[in-house]
Amino acid sequence: MDKNYTYIVVNSNDLDYINFNQIIENKNSLRYNLTKTEFIVKFKGDTPTDLKQYKKFTHSEILVLINNPENGWIKI
Repeated sequence: MDKNYTYIVVNSNDLDYINFNQIIENKNSLRYNLTKTEFIVKFKGDTPTDLKQYKKFTHSEILVLINNPENGWIKI
């Protein structure tokens, strides 16, 4: 993960609403949580319009989130 990106956790139900021209990933490179109910996108610069309702995370914040097994991104 690049420290200069901004990260957002998106509900999987919103996948079809994501403008992949405004983020770094494509549909095949998304990182999902263990239950596939959420995924992470990253971008540089201004928050894409279709993601403004979501909470933004810095590099260090997203690492804390995904590395805590209680949050459902990794198994113990």
